[in-house]
Amino acid sequence: AFLQIKDHRFYSTLSRHNLLNLIPIEPNRGLIFDRNGVLLAKNIPTFILSIIPNSVHNLHRTIKKLNTIIPITPDDIKQFHHILYQYRPYQPVPLKLKLTQDEVAKFYVNQYRFPGAMIQTRMMRYYPLANVMSDVVGYVGRINQRELQQTDRINYSADDDIGKTGIEKYYEKQLHGAIGAEEAEINATGRIVRILKRTSPKPGANIYLTIDSKLQAEIEKVMGDESGAIVVMQPETGQILALVTKPTFDPNPFASGLSQDAYLKLLHSPLHPLYNRAIRGQFAAGSTIKPFFALAALDDGVVTPQYKIYDPGWFQLPNTSHIYHDWRRGGHGWVDLHKAIIVSCDTYFYNLAVNMGIARMITVLHEFGFGKPTDIDMPGEVAGLVPTPKWKMGAQGHPWYTGDTIETGIGQGFLLVTPLQLAQAESALAEHCNRFRPDLLLETISPTGQVTTQTPFAELPV
Repeated sequence: AFLQIKDHRFYSTLSRHNLLNLIPIEPNRGLIFDRNGVLLAKNIPTFILSIIPNSVHNLHRTIKKLNTIIPITPDDIKQFHHILYQYRPYQPVPLKLKLTQDEVAKFYVNQYRFPGAMIQTRMMRYYPLANVMSDVVGYVGRINQRELQQTDRINYSADDDIGKTGIEKYYEKQLHGAIGAEEAEINATGRIVRILKRTSPKPGANIYLTIDSKLQAEIEKVMGDESGAIVVMQPETGQILALVTKPTFDPNPFASGLSQDAYLKLLHSPLHPLYNRAIRGQFAAGSTIKPFFALAALDDGVVTPQYKIYDPGWFQLPNTSHIYHDWRRGGHGWVDLHKAIIVSCDTYFYNLAVNMGIARMITVLHEFGFGKPTDIDMPGEVAGLVPTPKWKMGAQGHPWYTGDTIETGIGQGFLLVTPLQLAQAESALAEHCNRFRPDLLLETISPTGQVTTQTPFAELPV
């Protein structure tokens, strides 16, 4: 009677201030290993300074006062206000990530001064091999509004991490897991009164890559300060054992919260460290393309193994004045197909290109996968360019000349390939024209322990 009648108004007022809140529980992201079990991406615990907007009378003043004990950058404040509207008033909104132990201690000593501010713990991504694996593994970062709209809104919240590049992005669905939740009663001060229901999160799957991290590190060391890319592919399976691109970058600052200035510095660096040259770099194929034309010429009867030409060190079309030079001054003398490949005789392949014609050359390039993505399990791959007369007319407004065919015959001119395309094509040659799709995934292990092994994908024989 005392509670329900005499003090009814007082307690009913209090109860109206109690809210049921669904608090998301972030799942542990799946780990990433190399083929030998070396850990490439793991989760480490970290502290976060958060604010419950509904419990703070003046956000600007509170943040300014917090800045006197914990350094809060303009980027922190900008990001806080950017995501603030995506939260309910009684939900903690992250203000500063990755607090030090000293900063945590300072906050707890002064916590009484900051009602509505709190320290939370969460797992943060860490990449032990840093620069060595960044172009393969990629990195995670705070989910943005566009990504949030494109993903399952039930499985992500505004302060979640999401894969931005590399394996982290391509296998985001498998690595992320399923979010859990606590149904909690929240009082007027934003504190949890009691937990009514809890749904545990489901951790993401662990992924094993085909990469040999020791081989990857050795190649990275050998390349030194050179700019370029090296791809090592297992011809009989398509498994990528190493994929190195230089210069590279440390992915850890992206996972812990890279400042705008630091990101712009990387983005506009003349060295282009964020540019994955293995799958996005488009280069002249050069003499690496000659064996493919040689094989097609033999197959179509354009030449025989015994067919010879005399190489004086240059080539000239009849009734023209332009001279196409061989790389060796004075030439190689009499050259058959076998010798032409061994010494990389340009003159032989100038002559071969004219005899084959651009139509046959385009056909063999497409058969070996040039001019289209390899469909490797990594985002951002480009297609390269197999030039055709139609392409040249459309792109440059000029017809195709025999000189264009001659230059294509030694991998120059308009022809562009990626290092990965070249690795796949050369692997097909090694496997007697059986071509496999490049793969970075070796196997996945689900949270229940179920192992799924990736089967090599054989494409149509050349």
